[in-house]
Amino acid sequence: ENKTHTVVIRMRNLDAKSVAGSQLLNGIIKAAGVHVTTAHLEDSFRINSRSNTVSVLTDNSERARKYAEIKDFTIHGKKVEVYGHGTTPGRFRRIVVPRLLDPTEDVNEAEMLEHLIRCNPHTTIIDAKRMGRSPSVLITLGTQESPGYIKFLGGLFPFHDYLETKQACTSCWKLGHRADACPTPTTGRCPNC
Repeated sequence: ENKTHTVVIRMRNLDAKSVAGSQLLNGIIKAAGVHVTTAHLEDSFRINSRSNTVSVLTDNSERARKYAEIKDFTIHGKKVEVYGHGTTPGRFRRIVVPRLLDPTEDVNEAEMLEHLIRCNPHTTIIDAKRMGRSPSVLITLGTQESPGYIKFLGGLFPFHDYLETKQACTSCWKLGHRADACPTPTTGRCPNC
């Protein structure tokens, strides 16, 4: 299907294989506050049990935003922590701006995104996320064109392309998902061994 927005939802403390697909999808739809009939008819969902994720494909930017902002949902009376993020199909570009933030300070990502959009009017910025607690920021551009630099707080910052790495879980030691989306996070294995 050719949908304009794709959101990947990573689940923590729930194995996607352990629940019925309809229950999983309806839990996500309810948590997003999207009308169930609209979601069933207009959006598409792909459950990837290997990476323990659900991909949501939609043409509606408001619904895409709602799916990406889900923090948790409830299934079988159990609260499931999730992290949603937009993906970048071919016409988008992801870049990393290193050493942009103070690693000791908390950052409001919505305010940071708004500031980046205002400071870079000739660059289409779709999303901006801090990379963990690091000073680096991952920015999604709405184009393949290179802006040359990113302006932030008056400074002009260089960047490099984001290179995605293979996912390996340090909790259960299986490939295909990360520790923050591990379906069995309490396996008791030491990540240092």
